[in-house]
Amino acid sequence: MNLDLRLISPGGNTIFPWKLNGNQPAAAATQGDNNVDNVEQVVVASPVAGTYRVRISHKGTLHDSSGIPINQSFSLLLSGNAPEPPLAFTSTLLLTVGGQPSISLKWSSVIGRVYQVQYRDDVATGGWQAATGEIVATATNVTVVLSRNTARRFYRLLRLR
Repeated sequence: MNLDLRLISPGGNTIFPWKLNGNQPAAAATQGDNNVDNVEQVVVASPVAGTYRVRISHKGTLHDSSGIPINQSFSLLLSGNAPEPPLAFTSTLLLTVGGQPSISLKWSSVIGRVYQVQYRDDVATGGWQAATGEIVATATNVTVVLSRNTARRFYRLLRLR
């Protein structure tokens, strides 16, 4: 059976899979309708932001060896490495009357990502300590208010997953 793989870009352009020329096997692969291989690959060298559509189709009617129309099972593997923007991390010192001062840490987040705020009191020595447990982002901005126990404390924000 010959299935056809196409990727439709956010702008509506069709991106074809790579294919080899059976008459010139040493020639470089080109992009086009691959009607030979049972494995097809589409690569987007410079992806743009937006929604891509994967289209898997076939020409004509699929038949088994006795001519009976059938469905065709297939597997699809998607991969990519779209970088996320760096975390924008801001802080505000909150002073409370008659109580300990606290610090408010706020950052732009990705919903569903897991973060943790860590601290240490000396930049040159010592390891980082957890200031919070795991924080699952439920909104695009997260704010955490922490007690300020010392005169100087250094914070960092980690994206755990």
